[in-house]
Amino acid sequence: KSPKTQLTMALSLHSSNDADPMSKNLVYGYMRLSSKRFKLNYMPDLVSFTCLCFYFNTEQFAKIGKGMRLSNANKLITQPKYAWNTAYGNMIIHPTDDTIYEWKFEVLKDRGITIGISGSD
Repeated sequence: KSPKTQLTMALSLHSSNDADPMSKNLVYGYMRLSSKRFKLNYMPDLVSFTCLCFYFNTEQFAKIGKGMRLSNANKLITQPKYAWNTAYGNMIIHPTDDTIYEWKFEVLKDRGITIGISGSD
C-alpha cells in the first residue's frame, strides 16, 4: 500500500472506535442481512469493521496551531487571544477525484476569519 492509503485507513480505524451505537447497529445489521442475502455462512468481523470505518469516517480537526484548543470531539476550536493561526482537518482530499467535498462552519465569535484549502501541512 502507498503511504496515503495507509494514513487514510489509520484515520478510519481511529474514527470507527468513536462511532455512535446507531451507526454501529446500522452497519453491522446491514452486513448480517447481506451475508444472508448472498448465502454466506460466515462474514468475518474484519469485513464488517472495515465497512464501519469507511461509513463513519467523519471530518474533525487533526492539527491546530499554537494557542488554540480543541473540544467537542475535535470539532470545536477555541483561540482565546487574537492571532494568525491555522488548523487542519483529518480527511485527505485527492485533487484528481470526482468527489464533491462539503464543509459547514459555524463562527461563534467573529474577530476576523479566513477559510481556505491548503496543498500541504
